[in-house]
Amino acid sequence: MRAARIALVTAFLARAAAPDAAVVAVAAAPHRALAHKRHPHVSAAELAAGWCGDVREPEVAAPPRPPRRGACRSRIDVALNCSERYVTALSCGELGFLFSRAEVVDTDVERPQRHYRQLYRSSRSGLDGPWSAARDVFGDPEPVYAVGENTAYVCEGSEVVAYGGLGSKNATLLGVAGIWRGAAPAAARLAWGPFRRAISADARESGCREALHVSGVPEHQCLFDGKLSVAALSETDYRLYARANRCARGGRGAQVASSADGGETWGAFSPLDLAGLGAPRSNTNVYFVAASAVPAAFFERAGLRDVGPWVFACFPAVLNGTDGGVFCAPSADGVSFATPRRVVASAVRHSWRTSDHAVDLDAVSASGKVELWVHEGVSVPRDARDELCSTQPRVK
Repeated sequence: MRAARIALVTAFLARAAAPDAAVVAVAAAPHRALAHKRHPHVSAAELAAGWCGDVREPEVAAPPRPPRRGACRSRIDVALNCSERYVTALSCGELGFLFSRAEVVDTDVERPQRHYRQLYRSSRSGLDGPWSAARDVFGDPEPVYAVGENTAYVCEGSEVVAYGGLGSKNATLLGVAGIWRGAAPAAARLAWGPFRRAISADARESGCREALHVSGVPEHQCLFDGKLSVAALSETDYRLYARANRCARGGRGAQVASSADGGETWGAFSPLDLAGLGAPRSNTNVYFVAASAVPAAFFERAGLRDVGPWVFACFPAVLNGTDGGVFCAPSADGVSFATPRRVVASAVRHSWRTSDHAVDLDAVSASGKVELWVHEGVSVPRDARDELCSTQPRVK
């Protein structure tokens, strides 16, 4: 049985020896953007319809050299099921939590049915473990259809708050399309209160972007078919990151919405601006974004006052069809980011994906260092049939 593992690595940016100095350098120095070929003959309507240009290699600046494979230091080692992905590490109350999404096959029917379920492991020693056995986050049935497919978590006081939900065909038929919000006391057994719709999947209401058109889904509806992430810059200032399919095939990107009242209401989505990436391309794929806040205190320790809070985002990606890995970039507003730096190199797999994922967590640790956890060995199926793996959890 092949076990995926989570390795803790220190994210070295801009070849700096100390992570603190690296982020300070990012804050203080401008970044050279990648130079992409332009396509002046392409209209805005064609781009909106999902035209993403050819897949020939653009002219780009040489990428920064990532750390050697195996050069990352490992602090924890957690065995995961081969279908698990979208890992979140969260400290809340007196506990640490590891959340993930697993694929579940129901074998009590004539034709086995596949669906997704959120799992969690808890620890009474923060994020250092040891960890409990995996438990079901939401139970069966889920409080809202598909709330566990793309879930983001944030700690508010002594409560774990979850955001999740899709704009899929089934969600549309059930009248639950959109992103939903619910809360549970931070305990070894999570007991969720009622969920409410936080963000509409209707682009006319939420301003979301979607270029992938699926049968049975209204053209003006967003799918939100990738992991969500929430960065809390303060008790009231939030950013929510969701997938934005920028092409009819491939070309995954991200979009961000802001809240000024701690997630009670949300403004319109804006496309995530990653410096140097340019127009959408089918072979440039930002699979999802894991974002967290960098507090002002972090900059003050480096002698920078009146700076922050910022957002630090890491994401698994393939750029230009060839450069795969986990990339990171900072942002002063959570919308416009500096040029992404590759901090872990990964092989390019099917559909411009990689088997190394950034874990969603608070990147600035209690010691004041910038950290990146990497989920290694993520399953990358070639097609729907290949998604079924021999060690996935099954319900009888």
